[in-house]
Amino acid sequence: MEKLKKLSQLSAQMAVGLSLEQMLVQASDLLRVHYKVDGLSLWDFDAQERCFRCTFYTGSLPSNLGKSIPETKIPASLLDPERFALFTTKRHMNAEETAFLEQYRRHEAAVADYLLTPIAPGEAIEGFLSIRTTCLIGDWKEDDLDTLLVVIAQIKERFLRDKYDRLLKDLQREKSLLDEIQDIAKVGGWEYDLATQSMYWSEETYRIYGYPVGSTIDAQIGIQHYEGEDKAKIIADFEQLLQSQTPYERELRFKDARGKLKWVRTTGRVRVTHGKPTHAFGAFEDITKEKMLINKEHDAHEYLATIINNLNDVIVTVSDTGTILTANARVEDVFGYTPAELVGQNVSCLMPSPYGEVHHQYIESYLKTGNAKILGIGRELPAMKKNQAVFPIELSLTEVLQDNERIFIGIIKDITERKNAEDKIYKLAYFNPLTNLPNAFSFEDHVTRHIEKVRLVNGKLLLVKLDIDNFGKINLSHGRKAGDYAISMLADRIRVTADANFELFHYRGDIFYFLSRHSHVQKEQELILNCEQLATKLFELLEDEIIIEGIKYKLNASIVSSIIDGSHATLEVLYELLNMAVKQVKSEGGNRHVVLDNRAHHYLERRSKIKARLPHAIANDELYLVLQPQLDVHKRYCACEVLIRWHSKELDFVPPNEFIEIAEETGDIFEIGQWILQQVAKLIATHQPKGKVAINISAKQLARADFEHQVLSAFRDHHAPFNKVVLEVTETTLVQDLDIIRAKLERLTALGIEFSIDDFGTGYSSLSYLQNLAIHEIKIDKSFVDEIQDTHKNVPIVDSIIQLAAGLGSRVVAEGVENINQFQYLADRRCELLQGYLFSKPLSIEDWLSFMRRHE
Repeated sequence: MEKLKKLSQLSAQMAVGLSLEQMLVQASDLLRVHYKVDGLSLWDFDAQERCFRCTFYTGSLPSNLGKSIPETKIPASLLDPERFALFTTKRHMNAEETAFLEQYRRHEAAVADYLLTPIAPGEAIEGFLSIRTTCLIGDWKEDDLDTLLVVIAQIKERFLRDKYDRLLKDLQREKSLLDEIQDIAKVGGWEYDLATQSMYWSEETYRIYGYPVGSTIDAQIGIQHYEGEDKAKIIADFEQLLQSQTPYERELRFKDARGKLKWVRTTGRVRVTHGKPTHAFGAFEDITKEKMLINKEHDAHEYLATIINNLNDVIVTVSDTGTILTANARVEDVFGYTPAELVGQNVSCLMPSPYGEVHHQYIESYLKTGNAKILGIGRELPAMKKNQAVFPIELSLTEVLQDNERIFIGIIKDITERKNAEDKIYKLAYFNPLTNLPNAFSFEDHVTRHIEKVRLVNGKLLLVKLDIDNFGKINLSHGRKAGDYAISMLADRIRVTADANFELFHYRGDIFYFLSRHSHVQKEQELILNCEQLATKLFELLEDEIIIEGIKYKLNASIVSSIIDGSHATLEVLYELLNMAVKQVKSEGGNRHVVLDNRAHHYLERRSKIKARLPHAIANDELYLVLQPQLDVHKRYCACEVLIRWHSKELDFVPPNEFIEIAEETGDIFEIGQWILQQVAKLIATHQPKGKVAINISAKQLARADFEHQVLSAFRDHHAPFNKVVLEVTETTLVQDLDIIRAKLERLTALGIEFSIDDFGTGYSSLSYLQNLAIHEIKIDKSFVDEIQDTHKNVPIVDSIIQLAAGLGSRVVAEGVENINQFQYLADRRCELLQGYLFSKPLSIEDWLSFMRRHE
């Protein structure tokens, strides 16, 4: 009685508004206490995934909560509602059902029986309620079982009510979504009940018609918005649909309730139930914008066709078999065919041989492999006109898919004029207009490519430079036109040398280059022989005189051949090697041939290293001074000359005749010169030597606007007297800009600084500039001193310099005195100061100080 009372109370509570989960929890607790129920679970059918999922579980055994069982894994008998009266128990299950139950639930010894009841409101089972007990259900009293069934019935009812609520919400959400989609897509729907002749419109259909949603409508109202021919069509279609169930789809003009003209797409179908038509239905779509776009597209198509037919390029479309499908009007101007003549022909008719013959093979290969070298890339090709004339075109080819067929669009540009212009531009850019020979640009391009070829085979490169000697005389005497004429004549002569061995280039002016074509596969001795033969031939060609304005000229040339390894060759190296060698040949009189080999390259390499390291010599404390004493005829110390030396950490000792010239070229001479001034001023201030100290001054250094400031700053910084220094300059420096130099010399002389002319007699010796400048000393160059062989044979130039200096009131210094005969000769002629290895080599500061003390 107590159990019945409890269950009755529970049943009453469940009827009062508990949630499904609350009902299951309370039922589980009561059943466990009073009916030895060990577990209670609820399985809900998921229609989308077609499985039963455990949504509630209590019990002592491992939980099935959240687990699912596919519908296909459940015995068909358990899915049949008619299989159950109200429930089934373990005792009433067949072998298949029992095996299924044991597969999804591990049995424990305490479990005696199962009660499985389906939740099936109709023909399909929507869920199961499973109860597990520790006693046989068959032993239960009938009253207990009746009360339990009441509880189960209320759980089932609540389960179905919850599921219905969920389905209703889903349906409402789907309807809202459908309405929104219809609004976005502008597609409505309609339905006509054949039995009641009533019409239903979706909300979007109302909007398209322009009626408020829910307005009274019928078939006649729907049809009356069509006019004329379109109205007749829709009436006929609707009657055919109702009478013979013939579906329709139309695009018709339509006027809505507000009088706005629209285009609509309307469809009609019939729904058949149990073999009998019950409803007509269809879609109703506003396609006004679509029609407008189609009309615009049609207009655009015509507009585009007009543009295409007025383009300067030919446009053709070709099928994947090579058949021409379309061609624009320009094709007649370019190829001579009308568009009508071309359409239907194979595109190979526009191609000369051999392109026309192999075109079909190319197409077949592309269709099989998909590999094409021309698609999407402009390419220059020859084409053929109707009259068989061949001309150059630029073809751009694109592939498109149209109705699942490959179509090739070709844009063809006649580039005859462009090619002619390019040829002209190329000739102007790469050929000298005077000689019609390849010019400097062409030369550099060919040499660069040849260097790459030579490097690949580890071979040698042979390059020959021809530079006409003193050609400027012709230009100065007869003018530029006469010079051009001479060059043109010369080019015609030497053109014959451009044979199988050499390419000839007119670099500029009077400079020509010859590049060996096959040096990369020839041995060095063979290359030497080739360039010697070329030079001999060139000298022979130059033997013939050129007559200009009645005057005969015989042209001479300096010719230099460079044979170097490809690994060493660069355009810059070749230029520097050949220019350096030509300059040397010309300084020695020109008109000869010199062959440079890898030794010249090594020399150039050393020059490059000197250039690279020279800027760091001062900072690295690698420069130092030496001093060479100057003595009088009694061998007493009177003065000295400061000389610079460089001991490089990387290059070891670098002679002055190597680095001074390079410093002049690079501009490093300015910093070096300033350093020397500072060091000499410091030396004079520190040691206060007897006599004067001579410093060599570069022409570039003297030409600088701040030269005076550098000198003054150096001596004032160290408090050194100005009257102790002699600045040595060359003759060439003095005559370059006489007025400016004179002004500088006068200002510095006023401070006590003296000036000496170095290497006198080797440059522009002239009494005029000597008289106009404050020169205190003249130095006889070593080359003149070397001519003194004995004391009895006169050397006129030495005698003249000594006499000239005496006449100007300047002292004379002879440099390079190396033997007693030279000393005696100069002493006899009253040369005041002598300098050379006979007395002393250049000395370090310490040795110089010692020498000075010994020879006072």
